[in-house]
Amino acid sequence: MRLSEYWRGIPVTLTAPLAPDAAARKIDAAAGSLLSPFASGIVGRAGAGRVRLGYRPNIFSYNGRPLLTGRILPDRAGTRLELAYRGHVLTRLMFPLLVLIIVAAGVGIAASGGLDAVTGLLIGLTPLVGLVLALAAHAFLIRNAETELALLIDFLKHAIGAEEARGSRLGRQK
Repeated sequence: MRLSEYWRGIPVTLTAPLAPDAAARKIDAAAGSLLSPFASGIVGRAGAGRVRLGYRPNIFSYNGRPLLTGRILPDRAGTRLELAYRGHVLTRLMFPLLVLIIVAAGVGIAASGGLDAVTGLLIGLTPLVGLVLALAAHAFLIRNAETELALLIDFLKHAIGAEEARGSRLGRQK
């Protein structure tokens, strides 16, 4: 998963033969709780026309993993799930906030003066190196995102008999 897909999301559209309320109940019953620190495997919840699922390989896993979130809608054949596989909104907001803090720190250092050029450059580059390392660590920790998306879709196939909707872009994702 590219970082751009982490922010924008990968669209996933599925259909299922069940009514929306029945589909939500089955998903909710089959998934582990997102709130339980000891739950692993497929975790999440469904209800009130929304679904949010994630994959947690173990209790020590990275919390910035992408989630499959979206709406559960009535469809003439039963249920239509319009989903996106992307990072949690708080995680997606953290990186721009981190960049803003780094830019503000750099401007503050440059405006303060009193430092020679080399010291100012080193102090200014230190947060930037931290940002690059954070992005690299994040990319490493979500390296199995495509496999986890496939696990989430398989979960929905087994839990509610979901199938890829006609015209869905999922099969064409790389």
